[in-house]
Amino acid sequence: MSAVIGFFDKIGNPSVKISVRGVFTDGKKEFEAIIDTGFTGFLQMPLVKAFPLGLVLAGTTSVTLADGSSSPRLMAIGIVTIGTIEESALIILDVGSDAILIGMSLLRKFKKKLVVSSTDVLLEDEPPPPAPQQAATQPVADIPAAPEPPQAN
Repeated sequence: MSAVIGFFDKIGNPSVKISVRGVFTDGKKEFEAIIDTGFTGFLQMPLVKAFPLGLVLAGTTSVTLADGSSSPRLMAIGIVTIGTIEESALIILDVGSDAILIGMSLLRKFKKKLVVSSTDVLLEDEPPPPAPQQAATQPVADIPAAPEPPQAN
């Protein structure tokens, strides 16, 4: 089981170091990213930090903010590395913030669980799902035979 050790940033947000690169480049850059359990997306990063990485623009989306309002955003395709695992996904680009946010979709795609205590931040591997249980079956000999239909006289 591998764990990625995170930390609390200067204002107390659970954070972890990640690397991001474009799909057509080998150069990746390391960032400190805040783990935002209220963000259902994969990753959000400032537009000005995304362009030097060569992220490929992929369209737009509308995001719903905490106050219930909607806001349009650009999306780009990029590759994110946490620990030794790389995953490609759509990254939301933001012009109004300097923070990089990790969302719940990223944790699911990386198959990580978040463990936070008063002193520690860890991203641990999820345990494998339990094996499916076999349905109980009766041996054929134990199944009563169907009654014979009544015979006509």
